[in-house]
Amino acid sequence: IQTPLGEIELEQLSSGYIAMLIVLLGIIKDIEYRYKDSQNGPLVKVEEFSGVVVIDEMDVHLHPTMQAQMYLALKKLLPNAQVITSTHSPHVIQVAKPSEIIPLVRKDGKVCVNPLVNREYGCQGWTVEEILADVMNLQETRTQVYLDQIKLFKEGLDQDNIEKVKSAYQKLDKMLHKDSYMREVLKIQMIGVGDGQNQEN
Repeated sequence: IQTPLGEIELEQLSSGYIAMLIVLLGIIKDIEYRYKDSQNGPLVKVEEFSGVVVIDEMDVHLHPTMQAQMYLALKKLLPNAQVITSTHSPHVIQVAKPSEIIPLVRKDGKVCVNPLVNREYGCQGWTVEEILADVMNLQETRTQVYLDQIKLFKEGLDQDNIEKVKSAYQKLDKMLHKDSYMREVLKIQMIGVGDGQNQEN
């Protein structure tokens, strides 16, 4: 395989890359060899194929950065075909057009289409966390450790207990992403707790 860093043997690629190549090359082989004239080669080229291709979870084992790329590669490889695939990847849903997504949810014991996605841009402006919560119905996207500290922080606010608030904040400060807006929100909430002074660290 020719790469920007030079030639790499197929066996040296990650299992994700190999899986991606197997799927894409397998589709080309199945279409062009199935509709083949022994004398003249393929009767139908893959880019001309107008049938249906069904792939179950085409993003399995792929790194998140490659999941969306696999989806886009399938669209480019099969511009005239109808590709039906299932996915549990928020990255794939994020790049798909709204007409290409059929988000199914279970409501009152019945399976129905999630109406949240039926918009002009689908989920192309959504965060991965928003897709996990509102499209895939993940009940909680944060860890129990984080939730426990937030609970202690809120209890400290309600009790006007500055030591409890500070203790929880110090742990949350170390835990949060470096660019998290929650850090500033928590600092603002600490103002006026206990002795009424601004308790910034």
